[in-house]
Amino acid sequence: MRKSDGTEVKFYCIVDNDDLDKKAARMYMLFKVHKAHQEGSAPPEWPVISGSGSITENPSKFCQHYMKQVSKDHASFLRDTCDFLQHIQNIENLPDNAILATIDVTGLYTHIPRDEGMQATREALDRRADKTVPTDFIVKLLELLTKWNIFECNGELYQQLEGTAMGQTHAPDYADIFMAVIDKLILEAAASHGEGVFPIRLMKRFLDDLFFIFTGSLDKLHGFLHDINKIHENIKFTMSHTKPVGASGCDCPESNTIPFLDTSLEIKGGKIISDLYRKPSDRNKYLLPSSAHPSHVTESMPYSLALRIVRNCSEPKIRDMRFEELKRMLLARDYKPNIINENIRKARAIPRSEALKDRFKEETTPRPVFVVLFDKRMPSVGNMVTKHWRTMVSSDPYLKEVFHAPPLVAYKVGRNLGTFLIRARIPRLIPNRPKRCLNGMHKCNKKSRGCPVC
Repeated sequence: MRKSDGTEVKFYCIVDNDDLDKKAARMYMLFKVHKAHQEGSAPPEWPVISGSGSITENPSKFCQHYMKQVSKDHASFLRDTCDFLQHIQNIENLPDNAILATIDVTGLYTHIPRDEGMQATREALDRRADKTVPTDFIVKLLELLTKWNIFECNGELYQQLEGTAMGQTHAPDYADIFMAVIDKLILEAAASHGEGVFPIRLMKRFLDDLFFIFTGSLDKLHGFLHDINKIHENIKFTMSHTKPVGASGCDCPESNTIPFLDTSLEIKGGKIISDLYRKPSDRNKYLLPSSAHPSHVTESMPYSLALRIVRNCSEPKIRDMRFEELKRMLLARDYKPNIINENIRKARAIPRSEALKDRFKEETTPRPVFVVLFDKRMPSVGNMVTKHWRTMVSSDPYLKEVFHAPPLVAYKVGRNLGTFLIRARIPRLIPNRPKRCLNGMHKCNKKSRGCPVC
């Protein structure tokens, strides 16, 4: 491949022996049980093509490594709930006609035109400062991944002809880069729906979910939705929004609150009030303390859930109510009351401003990872490894220089009921054939049981 300065650079594809055992991707369905559907019928399906263990897995990881650097480089990007709450916590003096709206892209991954997706990715990669790996090489590899996405379903092989596969490592970053182009067109369309001012006070997006603070009438908001649905023939949007009691302008249901990510939002006194949101389909399935997991997982869970309440709930009264709900839910899952109370007390002591701050892990010297299959009957593997590491480095200066710290112990989940009951690949049905009957005498192969003939 030739760079812009005329220098020729060669890139080689190294095939590991393990890659020769790779197979086609597998397609399965996730059912959206939280979506509206008729009783007795299956919920809407969400097709996923799992690239784990497939021939495209490693090339997809390679592309994602470089795409993730540029997929976040746009004004509407949201990293997570904390990032979203940081953007809305200081918004004040919202007018009386302010509306909170969420817009969802219908089937984003499978509706991205390949030529437009590749062009958006190329332009984004060209903005990198470090182009040691040329843009042309990454885009060419991405084209191969998109064009030759072969997957298995019900024992047959298929090729995806449109869009990209949900389930490949690079797919979220690829969709994010494409939607960054659509974001600009959405803002351009909004300019004609303001009432003397630009109607969008805030626009943020988490993959295919958009959040807006729209100032104007409900008629203007629905006119805005109608116009953005004409931006692209493949990309279509659905919308939910707040609507005060008695308001006119649309047939949407009246509601003062609206969910976005895991928050419930409402405008009060010109500010946005946030609360913890749980979907109606939630059935309190928190991990049981008796489950086959390392003890630190279940011990830290009450604190993590309590800290999420501190972050998501902006009002102290609502926060206390959610703490009581959490306590009842954890007691129903057999967590000890003293552990629950102690972790809620620790979470209460953290100011919300501190809980919303970004957390960045300090870069440390990489440690070798020792992966072991977890079993609750095992002794403490970490203590055993640390003990022998101390002995090793104290007697050998060279090993002390190589292993600055003991290996990091990582547990791999063992086989459980889920691995037997839930499979991405459904076994083929074996046709029932009549059992062949052989006349005469034959060996019963029961010699060990004392058969005198065999």
